[in-house]
Formats: sequence, structure tokens, C-alpha cells
Amino acid sequence: MLRYLLALYLVGVFAVLAIAQQTSTPSSPPTKPAKRATTAHLTATNIKKVNPGSGPYYPSCSLIDSPHALTCPQDLGHSNRLECTSWCTRGPARFTPYPRLDVCENEVAHMNIRVDGNALSTHGDVVIYSGVSIDWDDGTQTNYIPVMTPNMQAWTTNNDVTHKWAQARTYTPSLMYYVQHKYDGDGSCSYECRLQAQTSVTVHLDSAPECVGGFYHGGGGKTVKKKP
Repeated sequence: MLRYLLALYLVGVFAVLAIAQQTSTPSSPPTKPAKRATTAHLTATNIKKVNPGSGPYYPSCSLIDSPHALTCPQDLGHSNRLECTSWCTRGPARFTPYPRLDVCENEVAHMNIRVDGNALSTHGDVVIYSGVSIDWDDGTQTNYIPVMTPNMQAWTTNNDVTHKWAQARTYTPSLMYYVQHKYDGDGSCSYECRLQAQTSVTVHLDSAPECVGGFYHGGGGKTVKKKP
């Protein structure tokens, strides 16, 4: 009998403890870390997820207008008139040295980008946005390079640019000049003018004989002279 009563007592104690545990206030869930505030990329170089050496991001412009091509003029809508893309120039845009540049790993390459005729359009319409973007084919881009003066009254499409590649291989850097215009007058239209170009860069191992001294000085192609 004594053992029976002791067993009943223990069962009651465990039952009370179980009920107390179920009715107790649950602990607060762990606080999630606050999300970082995101800001617009205002710096010149932005990272993009591509395989280095994958080819031109901006294929060279065709001189033939095509809605299926990544090239040149684009009609963004028009009313009571034909499209206004005939006011876009055909350039062409140039990325030099061309067709090939030789440098060593981590050597600063001095290059030039420009538009023949120094203009993307000819009609002088309101500018919505403009610029030039460069894709270096190594996972980085340089964006927001101005192509007009601050007052939007003159073109500035000739720019010297620099870049260096960290890994030896062949790259195809490419660029896109762009401007969007809005016209109101004899009807209305919105249109974008684009010019694209590319070149080829062969990056040599910094341990190679042609890279003694830290800059390229042998073989074919254009070379970048080390500045004093």
C-alpha cells in the first residue's frame, strides 16, 4: 500500500510540473539583425556577376537599325509624327588601342574612348539622361562618365580612361554611349541614341619575360609605356 501511495504522489508531482511548464510565458524569439540600409551606387566602379573573359557586354554597334539588335537608336514612343531616331548620329564610337592591347598583370592600362564627330545626336532636344558605361570584362564596370557639359549645351565624348587587370588572360572590354531625348513640337517623341564599341586586351603573367620591370615590353600588339 505504501509503495502504491508513493507512486501516486510522484505521478501528481510530475503532472503539476508539466502543466506549469506549458502555461509559463514563452521566451521571446531571438531578435533578427536589422537590415542594412541600401544606397544607390554613386561610385564609378560597380561589380557585376559575370565570368571574367566572357566576352563583350556591349557588342559593337551595327549601322543597320534593328529592333532585335543591342545597337544604336531606339524609339521610345512618338505621337503625331514619325520616330525621331534619325536625329541620332552613327559615330562610330571607338575604344582604343584597337584591335589589341598588351599589358601585364596589375599594370595600369591607359586607353581612350570617343565618338567620331563628338556628338550622339544632332537636333538639340531636351536631355533626360546621358553618359557612357564601360565593361572591363573582368567583373567590373565603370559607369556614369559624363558625355555632356553640366549645362547640357555641349558634348564631351572624348575621354582618357585607365584600368588594370589582375589575372592573365584575354579580355574584351566594351563600352556604350547613350543619351535619351524628349522632343515636343511638330508632334512629340522620346528616343534614345546609343553607340557601342569594343577592343581586345591580352594580359600577360607578371612573371613572364616580357613583363620584367612591371610593364609589357615585347611581342605583338600595342604596348603601354610605363610613365616616369
